[in-house]
Amino acid sequence: SLDGPVRPLSAHTLGMFANPAPWVHANRTIFIVCNGVLKRAEEITGPWITVAAIAHQHGPRGNYEDPFLYMDPHGFHIIYHVYDVAHRERCASSTISAHAFSKDGHDWFASPVQPFGAQIDFEGLGVITVSTRERPHIFFDPS
Repeated sequence: SLDGPVRPLSAHTLGMFANPAPWVHANRTIFIVCNGVLKRAEEITGPWITVAAIAHQHGPRGNYEDPFLYMDPHGFHIIYHVYDVAHRERCASSTISAHAFSKDGHDWFASPVQPFGAQIDFEGLGVITVSTRERPHIFFDPS
């Protein structure tokens, strides 16, 4: 159960996924993104149903990983850590993120513009450049 108690999930129908991104809809349907696929289930143990493959072809070039799935009034969104080994020597302008979105969870589009870059402007400290920004998350104001 999503409400606990927490215990190992030994029997499930999800398959082998590394670093999945779960999100629970208000109606208690569980969505998960991993390996470029959106799946859903009514229970954490499954059965898991494939909703859609997620298109990345118009997004930044690179390897997509560490998805973070969420929904807003406009539909589904995923932000990713993306890396392109060809940009390894140019940290300030390297590819490090992507945003995919869908109104209905079935038809996906990737933005050609990264949602965030490698430079971070800290108030009072100035701008720093990082080589990567792993496992992106968004924190929402509950109000």
